Amino acid sequence: MNTLVSGLRELGEEVKDGRVVRKVLRVVPKKWKQVAVSIEMLLDLETMKMEELIGRLRVVEDADAEDAKENEVGVERTGQLYLTEAQWEACRRERNK
Repeated sequence: MNTLVSGLRELGEEVKDGRVVRKVLRVVPKKWKQVAVSIEMLLDLETMKMEELIGRLRVVEDADAEDAKENEVGVERTGQLYLTEAQWEACRRERNK
């Protein structure tokens, strides 16, 4: 993205960072849409640099990756996510005693 903007600027096109930031926020993946809306509402897009936007989106990506990694570890450790029907019945019998 920065290369494209730099190329346009070299050709004499006036491209403001705020405009580029807005365009990037319009095309973020669906899973980041809420983050994009929050950035639009809470931050001044006119003064935001692309580097700042990319940094903020990377934080979200890193957090998502960390959550996914923790979930994988949880599945591997327990071996299963749900109780079998027999286990549910045993639990119900224990509660009714």
